[in-house]
Amino acid sequence: MIFTSCNFSKGSYKDLGTGLSYTYNGFSPDKIILLDGYNEPLRNNKLPEVSLLQLLVKNINNYTIENGRVYLGCRILVTDSEGKEALSIEDLYEKIDGIPVEEMDNLVFQVRLANPIVSGKTYHVSYHLYDKKNEKNRLNASVDIEVTPNEVDVKQTSEGLTVDKVFLASEREGELPKAKVKKGTNAAFVFGGLKGFTEENGKVFLGCKLVVTGENGEVMLMNEDLFENISTEGIAPEESQRITAIVNYGSPMESGNTYHVNILIFDKKNSALWLMADADVEVVK
Repeated sequence: MIFTSCNFSKGSYKDLGTGLSYTYNGFSPDKIILLDGYNEPLRNNKLPEVSLLQLLVKNINNYTIENGRVYLGCRILVTDSEGKEALSIEDLYEKIDGIPVEEMDNLVFQVRLANPIVSGKTYHVSYHLYDKKNEKNRLNASVDIEVTPNEVDVKQTSEGLTVDKVFLASEREGELPKAKVKKGTNAAFVFGGLKGFTEENGKVFLGCKLVVTGENGEVMLMNEDLFENISTEGIAPEESQRITAIVNYGSPMESGNTYHVNILIFDKKNSALWLMADADVEVVK
């Protein structure tokens, strides 16, 4: 059985804060807003590099229903200020056999602002949502997003060891744009391009001390050597070039609080070789 929900509609809207604009024909949304990766509404058009940009379409109506499902298509295109394509998704729903009607209240379309998207540039993000069972039902949205540098502030000091990049990453989302981690989840400080360890018989021997403290200096988590069980026999030098220090931000840590993470990477064959990284991480719900 096929039938169309509600009546035909047409309209347009522009948000003065973010610059998001959209038009619709046939479809009738209650609201369309932009969110960041933490599900917070955007107040302007700026997001840090590697952020998740989310377009939320709330309570859309006037779609065609076939056997209890809705068959949508959605094209997403990201271009730079010169019109060069940075990301193109021809149909986000290409491999999805319809959407249950009960899931139509909140439709979310996500774009990760990562390579080849880089900070210091502005990108035009456009969305074309359409009804595969009725070509008259469509919605177009677009916004210009200014990509800013990653906001995770990792302070480094070292002797002998060097690193190309240190960043915060979660298991589900990859590199994080801000030093915010959801309570109960794991996140890792990743050290990329780490070099300078002493080689012995083609192996390097490294350690990693981790300390997490609360706002009053109380120790929440301490591990004298995260690599105690894996580095006794040494590892190949190339394996040491990318090191991860994983922290679980569960109990006793609480959402709404900020914690200081201190990581010391050291050479077990030469105590004069070390690298320290410090960062403050906020735990959110």
